[in-house]
Amino acid sequence: MSDVRVRSASSGPIQRDDRAALLAAAILLFPAAALVFQTLGLGAAMDVLVWLLVPGALGMLVALAVRPAMGLQVVRAITPGLLAGLGATLAYDSSRAVLAGVGLVSDPFRSIQLYGLALGASADSAAAAGWLLHFWNGAAFGLAFTRLAGRPTILKGIAWGLFLEFAQVATAPRLLRLTFEGELLTSSAVGHLAYGITLAALVRARSAGVERGWNRWML
Repeated sequence: MSDVRVRSASSGPIQRDDRAALLAAAILLFPAAALVFQTLGLGAAMDVLVWLLVPGALGMLVALAVRPAMGLQVVRAITPGLLAGLGATLAYDSSRAVLAGVGLVSDPFRSIQLYGLALGASADSAAAAGWLLHFWNGAAFGLAFTRLAGRPTILKGIAWGLFLEFAQVATAPRLLRLTFEGELLTSSAVGHLAYGITLAALVRARSAGVERGWNRWML
């Protein structure tokens, strides 16, 4: 009986920490959401980002002020997904670089600067802004996958990569004034498949305990 009471008493904080981690994941996706708003003609991406990010960040800060101990729990919950997302982004970039290396694609990172311009960056800083957004979104979508996918499988990773590919292809004509076709579509599709497969593999590896020592060292 005592075990049952302990578990039921602790389930509330655990569920609250999970909700806080999900809120953190949602906040990290605000830059991508801002670009969608701009695509739909609902406002400039940077303006929308400010309106989304400021109240979201303030809400998270208030929650952490009310429960300071929750901060470490949230960091523990979101760090593996962010790291997996960054690793998958490197796989995404590597796959496109390989396609360029063998001559199948001439400009695999053509859209990076265009995303920087879509955020409102100047021509001189567009590339830097685009790369920052690229890695930010890669980490954020990796975290979203870990929070939404349940038990990770390679098929789920492939589905996640194809979902991101569809989102990019659907929004690019209005957002970037760029149509994904030919070699650009090929490199994008291969990149997103590499992203999804690598992401699922990394999350599965952590679930299997391969990164347990790393997590203890980091946190």
